[in-house]
Amino acid sequence: MKNNFKYLIFDFDGTLADTAEVHAKAFNRIHAQFDLPKITKKELTKFQSKSMKNLCREYGISPVKLLKITTAISQEMGSLIAQTSFYPGIKKALFTLKKNHTLGILSSNNLSNIKAFFADKDLALSVLFSFWRCEKNLFGKDRALKALMKEHKINPAQVLYFGDQVRDVEACQRAGVQVAAVTWGFASEELLASVKPNYLLNHPSEIIDLLTN
Repeated sequence: MKNNFKYLIFDFDGTLADTAEVHAKAFNRIHAQFDLPKITKKELTKFQSKSMKNLCREYGISPVKLLKITTAISQEMGSLIAQTSFYPGIKKALFTLKKNHTLGILSSNNLSNIKAFFADKDLALSVLFSFWRCEKNLFGKDRALKALMKEHKINPAQVLYFGDQVRDVEACQRAGVQVAAVTWGFASEELLASVKPNYLLNHPSEIIDLLTN
């Protein structure tokens, strides 16, 4: 089964790029307009044990308000993207995977931010990825994933998605796609394990092991 995956689709934030601190900086620039407190480093760590849905309930954030917040954060991130980097081992893994797989990105971030990230690393997005799609609705990834597969005539059975949050796992489960949850991003290993992803990876090198063994 492991070697049947032809298409590898990656989340961007927390999976390819280490953007947690930049997200916090961007949020702290706009928090007042949404009547929310600033995020401290201590709170950022605490958030890792909670799903996005639970965080929204805790802070009284409606779906409409959440969309406005994420849009504002993405806009602020444009000036901060140069402060971010690949997770150690990710860039090497992508070039290795590209040899035998078709790579794609499905992210909630702005495409302009993603392209700026790769440009800052002297890479064009198209060097590694054959397709990409951005979905502003944090809880609309299942629909976006289905649309992406339909657009590119991709068989869901040949897809493996990589993401770092509970909502990534749940979206893949609804879309009928296998998912590898990565623990080097936003959510804790314990939280990710609780939603039963197909695979649980603790280091980027395990991506290569998963697909070659």
